[in-house]
Amino acid sequence: MIKKNLLLLALLACPLLTSAQSLHVGSDKKGRLGYFDENDKEVIKCQFDEAEPFVNGYARVLKDDDYGIINEKGKFVSGKYSVMTEYAETEYYLVAEGGSEIDPPKPGKQEKTIKSRQGISAQFFKGSMMFPIKGAKWGVIDRNGKEIIKVEYDEVSYPINGVIYVILGGKTGFYDLHMRQILKPTYTYMGAFNQHGITWVKMGGKSVGGFGQSLLGIALSAGTGGKGGILGGKMGIIDKQGRLIVPLSYKYVSTFTPTSSYEFSSSEPSIFIPEPFSELPNCEEENYIWASNKFKKDISVYDLSGRPVVNGSVMKFDKVFMPTDGMMRFFRAGKKKVPGTWGFFNIKTGKELVTRSDYSYGPYEGGLSKVWTKDGSNDYFFVDKELKEVSDHYDLAYRFHEGYCVVKKGNLYGVIDQSGRETVSPSFAQMSERFCDGVVAAAVEKKNIVNTADILSGKVTEKVSIVTKETIEFGRATTVADRQNLLGGIRGGGHLICGYVNAIGQVVVPFEYEAVGDFHEERALVSKQGYIGIIDLDGNTVLSTEWQEVKYPRSEMLHSDYFWVKRKDLYYYYDMKENTISFPQQSLGYDEVGFFNDHGFAVVRRGGVKDRSEDTQTEEAHDWSTIQSGGSNPVDFMDAYNRIMAKIRGSYQSEQWESNGAVYGAVNRVGKEIVPCLFEYQHVGRAWQYLQKNNLDKFRDVDLARFNIILRGTSNTHRLSDIVPSNEWDY
Repeated sequence: MIKKNLLLLALLACPLLTSAQSLHVGSDKKGRLGYFDENDKEVIKCQFDEAEPFVNGYARVLKDDDYGIINEKGKFVSGKYSVMTEYAETEYYLVAEGGSEIDPPKPGKQEKTIKSRQGISAQFFKGSMMFPIKGAKWGVIDRNGKEIIKVEYDEVSYPINGVIYVILGGKTGFYDLHMRQILKPTYTYMGAFNQHGITWVKMGGKSVGGFGQSLLGIALSAGTGGKGGILGGKMGIIDKQGRLIVPLSYKYVSTFTPTSSYEFSSSEPSIFIPEPFSELPNCEEENYIWASNKFKKDISVYDLSGRPVVNGSVMKFDKVFMPTDGMMRFFRAGKKKVPGTWGFFNIKTGKELVTRSDYSYGPYEGGLSKVWTKDGSNDYFFVDKELKEVSDHYDLAYRFHEGYCVVKKGNLYGVIDQSGRETVSPSFAQMSERFCDGVVAAAVEKKNIVNTADILSGKVTEKVSIVTKETIEFGRATTVADRQNLLGGIRGGGHLICGYVNAIGQVVVPFEYEAVGDFHEERALVSKQGYIGIIDLDGNTVLSTEWQEVKYPRSEMLHSDYFWVKRKDLYYYYDMKENTISFPQQSLGYDEVGFFNDHGFAVVRRGGVKDRSEDTQTEEAHDWSTIQSGGSNPVDFMDAYNRIMAKIRGSYQSEQWESNGAVYGAVNRVGKEIVPCLFEYQHVGRAWQYLQKNNLDKFRDVDLARFNIILRGTSNTHRLSDIVPSNEWDY
């Protein structure tokens, strides 16, 4: 009997649900909104200023300046709010109760920061800060009107790095994305969580000027010239569970700031003056937390879980550097005439090891540290964690990559492994500075190519590589260096020929190229007879070596389905799937091309007199020369490498496009010239927006006429009595 009654109730409920779902918004003669059924019969009285359609039996409405949620009977099932808006990209609403509007600034006056909001910029905090309301209480509700973050807070943020911040009475706490309260409002100030899942917190202190002048996540330092920050108070570190992992007892707390310098593991600590909701410095690999009350004195070090590594009040280091591989570089100042000492602190054993003062020591990688003389005498070797020498001495040693390091003795290059043992004795005229995909680019004398292959295969044991100064000079390299960035690698030229070998010296790709780049995801750029192509790890041709230049998408590197290729000083769009130039209708080619942006189009140029190579040829040649020779020390080498990578990322910015007599257009990813090459550079984006707005896939003649009128700004400016010029008619 109970089951029958339940079934009857279920059947009776179905028409009600259907009825609720079929209600639509309508209005009365006075413009008030209500809800009507499919027969246009008024079901919920017209009484609302705003009304949204029902979803699952609930709808958002505005009545008498109050927002709320109603059910299908027209009854409010939520509180009444002064603000109710979509909450970020969730199914919830951000709501506010009470409050008053902030008067807009007078013309020419800058809007003042609301004192009750701690000077937090809406650019950083978002959420409730985006609304010009003061004195309100904020929270979050679901679509059914249920409060999931209680409407009691002075501020509620949008999600920032996986958490939702709330402020109450000048204290900050946070919720997770499941709307669970993780930390009650506890701290005066708080940062955004970084990639390691930790952030800074502060009790006390005062925020001073300058908020909004830098982007979220970029820390202010002591050298910012007074841009602003939170000064005073005590700092600590918490994790995403709200646990205090570094005590709230320090004046300065931060992670180590990554640096390109190689002499030490990382830069020494720099003062971190936080902005509200800024991140601690990030490091792609390992990192540690440092904390101090004196700065550069009595520095304590913690790992990312909050485990103490160095007790600053006991160990009294005057300088510390970010630990790597369990070893921390330090300096302890001397007294009176006693010199200071440099050394390493072994985190695992707690042992201090003093290093030689006339040598520089690199970070530990795989249990070894590279050592070289400070006087530039080119003496390189490796030591273990007991500072014992484990390798031979070399004239140059690069960094370890994939467990191997390229070294140089005299004019010949070889390879050592992470035990310091030579796996390839110095016998190559050139080698790239890094292993990639298990191989390294190398070069030998052309006249010794057969003998060298025999040596590498084990058939011959004598050394036959003969290298002269003439053959290793960068100036003798092929002209491919003037127009193609090979993403690392080497350039042979002269009497040298290039190929690839593995970590024990076996030939993987035959020696038959003038220049070769490093492999990236099993593909590499190569040059033969002055032209560029792409090969795979087996030496197979991916893109034939017949091009002056190959431009690759920055994000997809050498694995794009399409490339820009250059022939006879013009660029063409190459379809890798079809192994042919795409859209043959563009047989004229382009003088300059860009990569595809997030909207799926690339800017192209025809005509003009300025080309990228004219601007960067000299600088790139100098930087590559530094990389090839290794420079006077590894710092020079890394700086040169970083400059090269910066050019890869930024060499096609707008300033590269300024060119007298040039016209610009755009092509899409399937090779259509969607914007013809008829416009100035700054108008290409507007032309693409015109296509989007009018739902067009390319410009027609009539669209060109209309768009030119828009660019001239003469559209709709004529009076009825004017004679409109023929080129200003909207066709």
